[in-house]
Parts: sequence; C-alpha cells; structure tokens
Amino acid sequence: MSESPAAPDPAVLHLVASGAGRGHLVPLRDAASTAREAVLVARALPNTSPALLAARRAYLGALVDYVQALTDHGLPVPARLRDDLRLLRRVVPAERTTG
Repeated sequence: MSESPAAPDPAVLHLVASGAGRGHLVPLRDAASTAREAVLVARALPNTSPALLAARRAYLGALVDYVQALTDHGLPVPARLRDDLRLLRRVVPAERTTG
C-alpha cells in the first residue's frame, strides 16, 4: 500500500495566502511537497537505494527551509511536518564534509 501525500493544512494555507510579504512561503511549501512525493516514489526501490537517500536528503532540506520560514513569520508548523522533520533527522545520515 502506498502513502498518498497529505493535503496541506488549510489554516496554514489561509495564513500564507493572506499574509503580506509572505508570498515566498508558497514556493517553499511546494518544494517540500514535491520533495515528499519524490521520497514516496523512491520508497518503492530497495531501502538502501541511493535514489531514496537522495530523495530523503532533498525532502529534509526543503522541510528545514519551509519550517524555518513559517517560524520566522510566526506561523504554526503543522504536526505532520514537525513529525516528518524529526523522523528525517533521525534516518538521514549527515553528509560527510572533507577538508
């Protein structure tokens, strides 16, 4: 059984749509949604797939950006996003840096 993407929180959508100067939240939300869909597609592959790891990293980055923007504007972070962010931080290994 595959997971379907959850509908965006209507309260957050209303706040984003009605807030002056918050128009940049919509592209961040859309990027997070697109990245989540890519994770769902990649989950059909073996769990050790590099595509799944890349999709999870992209989703984590998109969520971090979106949640930070919501927080910066004093908007609530939907529980599903908080949960996804917490889970991804646990399952996505930190990228190694060289130098």
